[in-house]
Amino acid sequence: MMGLGTIVNAGAIVLAGIIGYFFQRLIPQKVQETVLQAMGLGVIFIGIAGTLSKMLIFKNGEFTTVGAMSLIVSLALGTIIGELIDIDRGLNAFGHWLSGIFSRGSTSKFSEGFVLSSLTVCIGGFAIVGALQDGLSLLTFYQSID
Repeated sequence: MMGLGTIVNAGAIVLAGIIGYFFQRLIPQKVQETVLQAMGLGVIFIGIAGTLSKMLIFKNGEFTTVGAMSLIVSLALGTIIGELIDIDRGLNAFGHWLSGIFSRGSTSKFSEGFVLSSLTVCIGGFAIVGALQDGLSLLTFYQSID
């Protein structure tokens, strides 16, 4: 079914958000921070492995690389464009605006949560790749991180 991966991903994000909201008080802050660091490390390793699987090729008894310049140019252009349009400031401003609408008072928690979830869920690398491929295995893995 076309788009099933996206539907499953959206459902998992909502479910993870609800579970996190209700159970975060039961988990000590130190444990939460350590788990987030471990998840971040896992995402880094998966990103490196995915990149190397496409770039590092074993042919005729030796390793060769392909696409190294594409990687460097993509990272440089993405960084330049992101800085020029100031994505960080825009997301923070949008989070503060939404916070003013929904929470009437305590803006910092909502804004921080919105910006963090937006960066990790909506515009993260897995979300982009998942939307392009709509692959259930990749999105299912990503949901476990959410």
